[in-house]
Amino acid sequence: MLEGSTDGKTFAVIAKFEGGKVSAAPAKEFRAIRLAFPGDDKEALHLREITMQSEPPVAVFENPVEFVPDSSDVPEMTEWLDGVALLCEKQYPMICTVLKSDGYTPPKRITITLKKDEKGVAYATGSRIVGGAKYFAAHKADTGAFIHEAAHCVQAYRGRGNPGWLVEGVADYVRFFKYEANQPAKLKPEQAKYNGSYRTTAAFLHYLSETHDKEIVRKLNVAMRNGKYTDEIWTTLTKKTVEELGRDWVKSLAKD
Repeated sequence: MLEGSTDGKTFAVIAKFEGGKVSAAPAKEFRAIRLAFPGDDKEALHLREITMQSEPPVAVFENPVEFVPDSSDVPEMTEWLDGVALLCEKQYPMICTVLKSDGYTPPKRITITLKKDEKGVAYATGSRIVGGAKYFAAHKADTGAFIHEAAHCVQAYRGRGNPGWLVEGVADYVRFFKYEANQPAKLKPEQAKYNGSYRTTAAFLHYLSETHDKEIVRKLNVAMRNGKYTDEIWTTLTKKTVEELGRDWVKSLAKD
């Protein structure tokens, strides 16, 4: 049955399925709608299409995705991992926007697995994320690590010609300057190196996006995804070498 609610709490039947289809044109506005099934229905549900007309129009997800949590190794963390999967689904449009390129379709299904024998924090391969159960049992607030790994799934780079410091820097840029934008990294000039990788390189990329080109991370990502990255790209995008940009960035930190 198709049910609707004017307050988001109490639902009433709008229409019933007939021949595998249901449609309705209710006379009043609803705050929420849902599909309800008889308690004795043992058949699986397969949704082929949902079409909705409304004012304002219902937004269509440009990059639909399902994050599938697997906590079979640590069932006591099932509820926490389910929350992580929902978080990643919510942030996925942002990740795909930052790392978009023409002709590229991000993964539509990504698994997140917690493993007892994983000694590190987390890693991603293809459309699969694996996290260390021991680490996250002790650091449940570190959900941003999964945003970093989800970014790796979307990066989908070809070959091995991309500098590792930049690959990790882009993923951490997504995490720390888009997802955790209210927690900027503070670096001392003597500790700052543009190729320091991870959060350090992320801060460098943020500096460039603020001072040279707001789209520079996306453009660098496109080059790496297409297997066309070279050191000359920095000069093409900014008129300066990456070494010169690095020195400018360090000077800016000294002024802060």
